[in-house]
Amino acid sequence: MGHLYSQGHEYGYDVTLTRQGTALLGITDVTARKHSTQCSVNASASTATGI
Repeated sequence: MGHLYSQGHEYGYDVTLTRQGTALLGITDVTARKHSTQCSVNASASTATGI
């Protein structure tokens, strides 16, 4: 979990790593109170879905 600041907005992010080698990423625009994106990345295949 962490926070980033860009162009007057605060963004929160959360990364979860699974045993299967997948990284789950969630990003929220805290300033606008909107869940922006969610994706999963398979580290062994180097592909991303849900972007």
